[in-house]
Amino acid sequence: MSWHTQPRKVAAWIVIPAFLIMFFSQARIVEMNPVGYGPWPDLLLRPRALEILLWTRNISFLVALIAGIFSLPRWQAVIGLTLTLASAMYNYWLFATY
Repeated sequence: MSWHTQPRKVAAWIVIPAFLIMFFSQARIVEMNPVGYGPWPDLLLRPRALEILLWTRNISFLVALIAGIFSLPRWQAVIGLTLTLASAMYNYWLFATY
């Protein structure tokens, strides 16, 4: 067994929870936003909880990407990366076409 097998196995299992955290953070952000998927209104102050959710979503997105690319041949990484990228593209499309 080579030296990088165990870290790749752990990274492969990290991808799926990172995707789930990103997915549920995005759902909560949309729920908190008064305009849904659109940009936050300039006249309203952003709540602290929204800032925490934004950081949580962004960091878990990066963790899912890095861990998924590191452990790519494993099925957990393929599923996690596919779901992460599909969700990110869908959310971007909803935001861009608002």
